[in-house]
Order: sequence, then C-alpha cells, then structure tokens
Amino acid sequence: ELRASEEKYRTLIQKIQAAVIVHESDSRISTSNSMAQELLGLTEDQMLGKTAMDPDWHFFLDDETALPLEKYPVNQVLATHQALRNYIVGVHRPNKDQDVWALINADPVFGKEDEIVQVIVTFIDITERKLAEEALRESENRLQRAESVAHFGNWELNLAERKVRASAGAGAIYGLQGEERSLADLQGLSLPEYRAMLDAALTNLIEHNQPYNVEFRIQRPSDGQLRHIHSFA
Repeated sequence: ELRASEEKYRTLIQKIQAAVIVHESDSRISTSNSMAQELLGLTEDQMLGKTAMDPDWHFFLDDETALPLEKYPVNQVLATHQALRNYIVGVHRPNKDQDVWALINADPVFGKEDEIVQVIVTFIDITERKLAEEALRESENRLQRAESVAHFGNWELNLAERKVRASAGAGAIYGLQGEERSLADLQGLSLPEYRAMLDAALTNLIEHNQPYNVEFRIQRPSDGQLRHIHSFA
C-alpha cells in the first residue's frame, strides 16, 4: 500500500503543469518532474538524492553573483519553517545556450509532530518577462541620458484618468515640481491662443490616430518665463 501510494504521488508530480522538485527533510532531492529537469537543465540522475549540484550549475541574483547556499529555496524553508513565495532567481545551466529566470514557490510538508518531512519547490519560467523588463529599463536609461544632454522630455498620458506623468526632462522644461498632474493643468500652461489648436491635435491623435506634431508657447509657473515648445507623439 505504501509503495502504491508513493507511485501515485510520483505520477501526480509528473502530471503537474509546472516544474516541481521534492526535497526530503535533509534537503536531499527525492523526486523531480520532467518540466523541472528541462527548466533547470539537469537530468533526473543528476538531481536524485543530491543536496548540491555540479559547481558549474547555480542560481544567481540580479547582479549576476551566485546565490549563497543558505538562500536556496529549500534551505530557506528548512531554516524558517515558513513557505517561500514569489522568489525570483536566475539559473545558470552549463549545458544550455541560455540562462533562464524562474519564479519560485516552496512549501514545507509537516509530519505528525509538526516536523518538516518534505519541502515541495515549484518553478515557473519567467525569462521572457524578465528580458522585457530589462529592455524597458535600458530604454528608460537611454532616454534619461538623452535628456541629460539636451532640452528634451516626455509625457505619458493616462486617457482613463486624464492624467499625465512627466519625465525629469519634461518637468525641467515646463518648470513643474512633481511628476503626475491632470491633463487640464498641463494644457493650462500653454498661452491662450494655442489651446484650441492643442485640444484639436490631441483629439485627432486619440480618436483618429493622426500624428501629433505641434509647436506652441507656454509660460512656466516656476519663474514666469515664456518657452517655445515643439511636441510630437
């Protein structure tokens, strides 16, 4: 009966649509499914019964330093007796072309006397999301560098809330403090003779997807200076 129960358990682990590793109370790996083997770049034999992997294989942090052994998910759970949630690490796989990023959750399984008998660790591949976040950060850094050497800034418009969010460069040009404000406040900085034109250009952009490319003048609230603005979207 015990063998049959264990076989059902292993079958269930294999069918779960996530990468799963089961550790015993001494951190040894007793079970892993095929998705875990693919994601981590390790075979079942490489993992079974192991408490540590090949030294060329490792988890790593955002700064690319290797994750200390005590920070490995199973070791954190064994040390704290608490579940671990939404833990993100990189995985260096020597025999694969690309490292991957994984979102990890780990749960202790308690025995009759509240001792940990197993730790179940699940992994979700978030490499594409992580790369997209890094690309966005790099794009924002390039924009900030461009703004630092030129009189250039940008706004992000939230149509639902009719609010705008200014970059540092835009705030400096317009003489504004703080980042987010209402669209009406921003439009109110332009000289009165330009406001109808700006309203029409914005409406055409939003409703008809027409290019937004306008020149106008503003009066800065910080010092009263008049500025000539070229704005496009």
